[in-house]
Amino acid sequence: MVRGLLDGGKVSVEWKAAHVNWPKDWAKLLMNATLLAADSLPRGGQIVVETSADPTTPSFKVRATGLNARILEEVEKAARGEPVAPIDGRSIQPLLTHKLARLLNAGLTLSWGDGVVELVAG
Repeated sequence: MVRGLLDGGKVSVEWKAAHVNWPKDWAKLLMNATLLAADSLPRGGQIVVETSADPTTPSFKVRATGLNARILEEVEKAARGEPVAPIDGRSIQPLLTHKLARLLNAGLTLSWGDGVVELVAG
């Protein structure tokens, strides 16, 4: 689904994901994390998605690499559950991703530097 959303753009996605059936909300969290990673690549780049193979303990790492890869301050704050008011189109998706991660007790972390952005959960 995510690959279809990004197809034809400046961002490519490489799936190194196990073929397991995760609970629906974990799949939503992975999709949202991948989209946040894509948004962190203003000049394009590559996203690599890696997941655990155990359906009972879902976990993933989404790694985005590209020129000027970064997380904007308002996106970072929203992803931590501290959105800058008023909530707008740029902050709503990371805020909803944060809420979903909290609901799942997923321990979602976001880090970046030197042209790399990583989102890790599980």
